[in-house]
Amino acid sequence: MQSEHPWYIDAAELAEMPFPKAVEAWLASRTPYISSKTFHEYQLNIATLNKFFSEMTPRQISTDQIRRQQRDADTG
Repeated sequence: MQSEHPWYIDAAELAEMPFPKAVEAWLASRTPYISSKTFHEYQLNIATLNKFFSEMTPRQISTDQIRRQQRDADTG
């Protein structure tokens, strides 16, 4: 359900989006509250995460997958 507030994202809707779209929507919702430096750092982190989670929805991502992504990033 769309909100009258452009910065609001329903968590259930976000959980079902493809990960790249979900993080794009999430970042857009945070933009009014973060500095340009933080925005840039988030973009870099999102690019890294998209490589690993691009075929998933947030709901499908488990803690084991997050640990695997972190391990792969450390050894990559």
